[in-house]
Amino acid sequence: MSQRNGRVLLQESSKFRKKEFTACFSDYADGVSSGRDTDSPKFAILNDLLQNPSLSATANSINCLLTYIEREGYWLPQEGTYFDSILNVESLDFKNKMFLDDDTFHSLQIFPPYESSANDSISKNAHLSIFELLDHTTTQTSKRLLKSWLLSPLTDLKEIEARYQVIETFHQEYNSATFEQLRRQLKGLPNISSIINSFYTGRTKLNTWSSLRRYLESSIEIYHLVILIKAAGNVNLFQRITDLLDPDVLRTLLHSLDAAIDFAVSQDMNAIIIKNGVHQDLDDHRKVYDELEKILSVVAKEAEYIIVNLLDEEEKYNFAKQNSNNNFINAVYVPQLGYLITVDIELESILNNNAQLRWREMFRTSTTIYFKNEEVTNMDQYYGDIYALISDLEIEILYSLQKEVLKHKKMLIDSCMCFSELEVLSSFAHVSELHKYSKPELTEENCILKIKGGRHALYETIVDTYISNDFDLDGGSFSDKDWCSHNYNRVAVLTGANASGKSVFLTQNGLIAYMAHIGCYVPATSAKIGVVDKILTRIKTRETVLKTQSTFQLDAQQMAKCIGLMTEKSLLLIDEFGKGTDIIDGPALFGAIISHLGKNERCPRTIACTHYNELFGPAILTDSIPGVVHFQTQILLNSVSASGKIDATILNEGITFLYKVSKGLAKSSFGVYCAKICGLNENIVSRAEHLVKLINDGEDLVEYCGKPTPEELAKFQENQEVVKRFLSWDLDLETNLESSILREKLGMILETPQTRPVSEQMNNTSELFIKE
Repeated sequence: MSQRNGRVLLQESSKFRKKEFTACFSDYADGVSSGRDTDSPKFAILNDLLQNPSLSATANSINCLLTYIEREGYWLPQEGTYFDSILNVESLDFKNKMFLDDDTFHSLQIFPPYESSANDSISKNAHLSIFELLDHTTTQTSKRLLKSWLLSPLTDLKEIEARYQVIETFHQEYNSATFEQLRRQLKGLPNISSIINSFYTGRTKLNTWSSLRRYLESSIEIYHLVILIKAAGNVNLFQRITDLLDPDVLRTLLHSLDAAIDFAVSQDMNAIIIKNGVHQDLDDHRKVYDELEKILSVVAKEAEYIIVNLLDEEEKYNFAKQNSNNNFINAVYVPQLGYLITVDIELESILNNNAQLRWREMFRTSTTIYFKNEEVTNMDQYYGDIYALISDLEIEILYSLQKEVLKHKKMLIDSCMCFSELEVLSSFAHVSELHKYSKPELTEENCILKIKGGRHALYETIVDTYISNDFDLDGGSFSDKDWCSHNYNRVAVLTGANASGKSVFLTQNGLIAYMAHIGCYVPATSAKIGVVDKILTRIKTRETVLKTQSTFQLDAQQMAKCIGLMTEKSLLLIDEFGKGTDIIDGPALFGAIISHLGKNERCPRTIACTHYNELFGPAILTDSIPGVVHFQTQILLNSVSASGKIDATILNEGITFLYKVSKGLAKSSFGVYCAKICGLNENIVSRAEHLVKLINDGEDLVEYCGKPTPEELAKFQENQEVVKRFLSWDLDLETNLESSILREKLGMILETPQTRPVSEQMNNTSELFIKE
């Protein structure tokens, strides 16, 4: 159980009552106020807690813990101090952590968006989240650590560089064999915290001890492998492991386990079997227990002899005849009840007729009577409850082993955390080597995002071929408040055709910056990145039934949050903001945001995708805004596209997307073409293409759409003729006609040349009037 509040993390191994915890806390407070000694083990954990410089946060954390304990109804083991069950106390420092919110995690696909099904062909061959991409860990402890790293990327260059050093060391060719052996040893390493928890709760099983033995064996191997690794410098993690682990202690613990527990036999018996020679009394009791069947057989024979001697000749004959299987009289051992004589219920009359037989009945069943006699009573006194004695001695031996292991609890738990860190970093190294990632260069001085050969960490695992792109945004020094006038750029505006890869390029650069700060290599040929304190995004609109705002409201709220939280060290990603409102307000808001960012002293590095190309025309913002640089996605226009006749079923017909980004401003988004290749109705697409051509030619759409076409005029005249014929029809003169004739005449009046030739229509009409 982990309880987080303020800056304190408490990890407990078992449950305890709030009253006892509170009483101990009160005793500690009284001791501090009265000057009494508070250095006893009982108060050790509180001493650690109150050394935290943030006393208010510490007090809040303790109060939070007490509330949690009360709500969950936790209990305290009978033995030990009140805080023996707390495994570790750590200070959580959020100062050197990157800020990310839910929108950023969702937009950059850091964690899996859903549970992939077994029939999902994409999920089998691709990674849909950064967690899935980097998770080559095998233990729950390592997975939890990886998740915590993904939730809180680092901003401290020393800590980030320490992770890079481990990956770089693993990538050295002379360490490749050691690296693979290390990965095998780390695979499936048991969770030592769970093992120690089971010691405290008294729920140890064979699997507990087997896991502990495997952990000790692997720890020794890992220690020696870490020593064999050749590092260019002093790698912090390797040094911590070698300083922390004492191989002699590990071997001693392993030897104690192997000397006490017979793991081979235990596996066969599915129970914990203590070896012979560990405890002399245990060996003696086991020897008696093994021979108990013979001893009880002798006791049963003696009891039978006594009963037979009480019988006359005829009864002896009948008894011998009925007891041919020797099952009338037996001796048994029942744990906790001791040794007993069993007599078949058919012999009850014989026993009742012999008063000199001094047997004491203990209990009976429907078929058997259980007795105590002098012989079995002597066995109770001599041998005792042999099974319970064996169990007690085995428990004592296991308890002494537990105590020996718990003496080194801190070393074992700390080593487990180091091994988890080692496995996560080995996973980073494996992924980096597999996908050819490179080590990024981070700087605390410059507001820069310079990437060569950048790739999208997730999309490149989905497609067969991924086209890399460069990106260069140099915003000068972080401390330069007048960066804009010094010809630096911090805002990149990306335009281009629909479906040409703008959003992928946007998130690609965000992910490269993100992965660099978790201490992993990045999917690029090279990358130089100024430290990022926040990644803020306005990319995806997340609508649910719980949100009553409109789509544009949600977008505007995201944008307002980004502008309110941004600093000069932030990275701001904007994808098509303003598309949810009208054609004037949307571009106006987007243009105002770009202008605001370009003049802001604390402008973050910003990448903004848009289709509002007209904003950057000569009459509005122009394409020369200080602090803003323009990028465009490249496409290839085929000759057939210029004619407007595009067959979307033919490969590369019309427009070829190159998925390359270059500096410049795109002139069109080619939205109509994108709609056509997506299967929109051909008539709709043709009409849209015609309207786009009119707009590009400078035509007034209102005036144009207000003029009727020749086809519309012809249709109007036809409809007028129909109306005239209908109005000239005097129904008062048709009262004597049958309804069928009326229907036929009405149909002829309403017919148009499109449905019937005019000559035929006129002839039929004339005939109908003549008939009348």
